[in-house]
Amino acid sequence: MKKLIKTAAIAACGLWLAASAQARNVIIENGPDGHPVVISEANISMTEIPDIGGLPNDRFFYGTIGEIPTGVNVRFGRVEAYGRIAEHEGNSNYVLYVLKGTGSLVNTDGEGNEVSRFEFKPGDVITFRPYTMHYWEVGPEAWEFLGVEQAAAQ
Repeated sequence: MKKLIKTAAIAACGLWLAASAQARNVIIENGPDGHPVVISEANISMTEIPDIGGLPNDRFFYGTIGEIPTGVNVRFGRVEAYGRIAEHEGNSNYVLYVLKGTGSLVNTDGEGNEVSRFEFKPGDVITFRPYTMHYWEVGPEAWEFLGVEQAAAQ
């Protein structure tokens, strides 16, 4: 599964960088004759995420690039300069690739208290295990990232 997630992240990153704002959600699957066919979906739409679990975000936009029904999702996120993503935990394995921007990933004890900090930059790959509490603080330029999410942990 690790190899699938890593391959999906690299492929999604290449697609995103090549297509930029014109990116589309494209699915390749086998047609009735067993040969691969391209199914093109709608353009990626970004949604502003005002809060997570009632805690406010600051200028955070998120969208889905691709989905595999067995439980792998590829996401694109953008946080404007000096924005923030509220403290939260994911319930899945999540691999994040920093495309653009700098800032801090702050790991917490679940009550907002900082327990460790990581200064991120373009090219960093950050892997989260399920239920790790954290929040994000963005630096002086917009931060863009790709995330590959595995099915929720049971």
